[in-house]
Amino acid sequence: MLYSNPAFRKHLSYTEKELLGKNILSFHPHNRVLEAAKSFSEILEGKTFLYSLPFVTREGSEIFAETRFSRGSWRGQEVMIALARSKLAK
Repeated sequence: MLYSNPAFRKHLSYTEKELLGKNILSFHPHNRVLEAAKSFSEILEGKTFLYSLPFVTREGSEIFAETRFSRGSWRGQEVMIALARSKLAK
């Protein structure tokens, strides 16, 4: 991660410094990391732009989210921009 917005940090209970440089896959439940990696690989290949997997907070609870990705540029680097919104269980 190169940047995270305040809402993401608040929901996951991490500081900006703690998130800097982390891989997004490290914030998914351990039993779903392979699924997340496969989905992210498909995103990088341009096959999809969306996945619905929970994020894990610092305390270990799961927040179910839908995450959309798009390619962009950040300070001259090609990046993936992720926008996540929580999905409330019905």
